[in-house]
Amino acid sequence: MKKIYIICTSLNIGGTETQSVWLANMFSSKGYEVTFVVLKKGIVLKKFLHSSVNLIEYKMYATNEKKSFIFFRKIFNFFNGILLFRKKIKQEEGVVFSLLFHSNIFGFLSTIFTKNKHYICVRNDRFSSRASTKNLNYRSFLISLISYFSSGVIFNSEIALQKIGPKISKKNTQKVIFNTVVRLDNQIDIENENKISNFLGDSKTNIVSVGRLEALKNYETAILAMNNLKNLGIEFKYVIFGEGYQKTFLQDLVVKNNLQNNILIFGSLENSINYLHYFKYFLMTSVHEGFPNSLIEAMSSNLIPFCTQAGDSFNIIRDNRGIKLLNNSPQGISQTIFEHIKIHPKSHEDDILSNIHKFINNDLNSDFLFNEWETLI
Repeated sequence: MKKIYIICTSLNIGGTETQSVWLANMFSSKGYEVTFVVLKKGIVLKKFLHSSVNLIEYKMYATNEKKSFIFFRKIFNFFNGILLFRKKIKQEEGVVFSLLFHSNIFGFLSTIFTKNKHYICVRNDRFSSRASTKNLNYRSFLISLISYFSSGVIFNSEIALQKIGPKISKKNTQKVIFNTVVRLDNQIDIENENKISNFLGDSKTNIVSVGRLEALKNYETAILAMNNLKNLGIEFKYVIFGEGYQKTFLQDLVVKNNLQNNILIFGSLENSINYLHYFKYFLMTSVHEGFPNSLIEAMSSNLIPFCTQAGDSFNIIRDNRGIKLLNNSPQGISQTIFEHIKIHPKSHEDDILSNIHKFINNDLNSDFLFNEWETLI
């Protein structure tokens, strides 16, 4: 049986990281010898890997930012890791799956001119970093180049295949495999639970968003939309689960608009899916996504989703499985939520939840989706 290698940039809390842990565990449960390769600092999700999964941490980061030549030290660490990994696999005929941009480059340089298969796993419809689109063109060029040497490119969304597929090599496999709903742990932390329930109180309109506090998630607009809702006389509570570089800015925005009693920026949770049952609505205001894990997790937790058009979001909520926001402006968001709360009867929400249930159980079935991965071996 072939050896399986899964390369991911880190094991921090994130959609791609969670999916990669699920994939490693599934291969391991089927009897494959699995090695999980982590490139950068961040191993929060390490404890969720099955004990049978081998873990390699190359730690390709500079441990002391104050030292000189930090850029060159990072480059050295990266290529040193590649040499070590090539040495490990060069006599094998294994299968390597690389997730996220740096992992794609690492996987390409590690497997080229070896007998190993390498599948590039594209988790978005563009290759920009989380904080910037400045490097979009050169990243796209590199992925297009290395796709020619890969065994195939696996997309997790239809929109990514449509946008990126025509730009990369047609020589090898191009395939879409959706994300599945992953529950890595069913444990509930009493302190977190109390913090959430105390904030929500007896509110009937509880809204939640999940995701990193970064510009692409568009939380600034979401907060301004909540301010509009408050001015329209809607009683609500809104909680954001996530960490990121915008945290202080967003907290200041909440205070500036006197929304402390309505909005809680909770911070990061390893298993936020386990707390979604406290809420009725899920709000996704992103300007950019792939196949958003937070959306399908919320849907699997019986939340009614409101979504902007980002990545595959409108495909996911089509056929009356959610509500499309008019646009991703504060006015568009608040107007959509206001009209739904004021106009639509409970039976409309029951229909949405029924459609969601069928979609999660059929289209996103874990065993079905894993079979799609296994066919690549």
